[in-house]
Amino acid sequence: MTVAFFSFDKFDRFNPLLKKETSYAIVKLNTQYYQDLSIYSKQGEKRSYKVSFNGYNPSEQYVKLKHKGTYVEHIEYISKQSFPSLK
Repeated sequence: MTVAFFSFDKFDRFNPLLKKETSYAIVKLNTQYYQDLSIYSKQGEKRSYKVSFNGYNPSEQYVKLKHKGTYVEHIEYISKQSFPSLK
């Protein structure tokens, strides 16, 4: 019996049908691994999927991320003022 594990973020990374997007997330303080986060468009609309990624600054709470589906390519910590208003 063979069991295969499949990770959607790895598939999304190479999926030619997906385009790169910029989204925003609010992350927990005092941690650097963010799991199953809701993400939002620049217009503040919640996306239909969640992402997981590693961070590097546990004292920051607002993140701008570049991603392709659930594959997160790059994150940048931003100020609360730069974070879009949520709908």
